[in-house]
Amino acid sequence: MKDIRISRLILNLNTDELDFLENYFSNNKQKLYLSILESILQLKKKDLTREEIYLRIYKKKYTLKNDVQFRNQLSDLADTIEDILIKNKLQEKYKNDIQFQLKEKLDFYFQHNFLKEYEAILKEVKIFAVENFEYGFYAKSLYQFSLLMRKNIQQLKDTASKMHDVVEEMKQFNLMQFDLDKGKVQASHGFAIYCNFQCGNLKKISENDIEVFEENIENATTDVGKYWNLNGICFLVFQTDINSLHYFESMVDVARKIFKTYLNFKETLISTLQLLATKYSLIGSFEKANEYFQEIFSIVSNDKHPQLSVIYLNYITNLTKLEKYQEALEKITFVEENLVLNELYTNQLFMRKIMCYTFLEQPALLHKAILGRDYAALNAAYRIYFRLSVCNAYIMEHNYELADTEIKNLLRSKLMNEADTDHLPNAELMQYLIAQVYKNNNLKLTQEQIAKFRKLQSQLNIEQYPFLQHYTPYLWLIGKLKL
Repeated sequence: MKDIRISRLILNLNTDELDFLENYFSNNKQKLYLSILESILQLKKKDLTREEIYLRIYKKKYTLKNDVQFRNQLSDLADTIEDILIKNKLQEKYKNDIQFQLKEKLDFYFQHNFLKEYEAILKEVKIFAVENFEYGFYAKSLYQFSLLMRKNIQQLKDTASKMHDVVEEMKQFNLMQFDLDKGKVQASHGFAIYCNFQCGNLKKISENDIEVFEENIENATTDVGKYWNLNGICFLVFQTDINSLHYFESMVDVARKIFKTYLNFKETLISTLQLLATKYSLIGSFEKANEYFQEIFSIVSNDKHPQLSVIYLNYITNLTKLEKYQEALEKITFVEENLVLNELYTNQLFMRKIMCYTFLEQPALLHKAILGRDYAALNAAYRIYFRLSVCNAYIMEHNYELADTEIKNLLRSKLMNEADTDHLPNAELMQYLIAQVYKNNNLKLTQEQIAKFRKLQSQLNIEQYPFLQHYTPYLWLIGKLKL
């Protein structure tokens, strides 16, 4: 049900949009639409079948006879929601969109031949255009003003010089807009290549692409045009071994420079700092990454920033890389108490918490946290991760028999068949180690046991499973056994 149009629409609505729709349907006594809305929102908590959704809405069992009517009502609601929200956004735009209001004023003055009024409002248009990087808007307004001047040519003194000044400024702003647009196209181009590289469609980055980007960066005539060209090359080289940090540092420097003059660049600066922090974290410069995360938090001034949950998740991950587990737990608590998270981020955050408890060796908190989760609602990968973490908790408590029993039960369970096959090697390696710990009744392996473990690693060809380098249950156990 999550994949159908109405579900994708409702599940992607923000809180304000949902409140608006609920009030709208309630005021218009559209009880059926309210019931469908509430039922589909349940998909945020757990997967429901078409039959279960139908039962919640109509309070009766689903049948194939009713399917056509059901699909039509869902489609009608999707159309209705789109129409309502679009009309509401147009009303909001009319009230709050400064560019829209300025454009309407300019068009009104042009239509009614108000030359002086048009010229006066142009000053506001220029300020708005410069602050919001809408250079083309001001250029078009100047062009319209030049047409108005032509219509009133008999009334104007010094028409020639004034017209010349207008045209020259129009040319200047058109060039600025062209520079900005060209930079954004290059940014999109760089991101497209990055996506191709990520998907495995590209094996290496073309030197010609890099040269084109560098040339465009050099020739950019505006700071904002330069920024977007740098943004493109940063994505182009993001996952490569190319020496590229100077591109990222330059991009941040330009973003800071723009933000000093134009506060509207705030969100772009935040995303730029996050990108550089992520880059440093990926290459193992966790302290440097931390500096950029701290700069982000100095700019983000409230708990309602749309990307704050993502920023905190990346920051907490970086803290764990620095082995600052207690500080990471404090940030996790802050996020849980102050931010609204979707299901994906909630699970990711919880995994970070389990990681911290594991490396801090707090078995009681590990048991409590894992027992407190709705285990049945988790996918196979999460369930395996938590069961392996429980094994480690038993090891911490020196309850080696329970650890051995738990991991054997896990490997015999259907769960291992449900999960991606990548999870099997780490479970098999952990099972061997836990079996030896149980056999020895201590955490010291013999040289013969270690040799067998190395042989098992080789047989499983663990090099083809790079995620093992970051898999907490496995990492903690081999670290504890000093392997």
